Amino acid sequence: MSRPSSDARDRVLTTAARHLKRAGISGFTLDEIAEEAGCAKGLITYHFGSKDELIHAATEEILRGNETQWLTTLRADSFETAVRQTWQTLLAEVRDGYWRAWLSLAVSRDKVIVQLVSNHAAGLSEKLQAGIESQFRTMGLEPTVTVAELGQFLAVGLQGLGLQLATGVKPELLEGAHSALWVAVLGMTRPAGRRGS
Repeated sequence: MSRPSSDARDRVLTTAARHLKRAGISGFTLDEIAEEAGCAKGLITYHFGSKDELIHAATEEILRGNETQWLTTLRADSFETAVRQTWQTLLAEVRDGYWRAWLSLAVSRDKVIVQLVSNHAAGLSEKLQAGIESQFRTMGLEPTVTVAELGQFLAVGLQGLGLQLATGVKPELLEGAHSALWVAVLGMTRPAGRRGS
């Protein structure tokens, strides 16, 4: 059971999230987190109860930060800026270890973590739907598929690019694929108010 927030609790949580981004779940020990956070192991169990609860809280922290980043990315002033920012966001996620953590969490056998990752994927798809729908309105376009399908298509494409980047594929080999993803997204639109094919 989690305790009320404190500086020590926040420091432990930040350290745990940073550890997951750096090394994934394997090798995640309370001793290592305590040492890095500069606190006693007992303080961690006081605030989080167990290693699993700390991992769950760190997972939520990482995924919440990711959703916030994507909301900011898609609120760009123009569609072109949003496209550029999505590429920069993917590269930043790889640099800061988000995809390393995501891979480790996605293959976890812990049902709570798997549910958190699954809920995050669905939530991210919804955020992308809202962001792209707003950009299309600004451009006088509407999707030819449902907004949900469009958000899911974009989420899957961006996640695929992020995973490839995280596994070492050079960014210059994938930047064209990122552009092609957005061309495909635009191909699923028509001028607003125009019905038919």
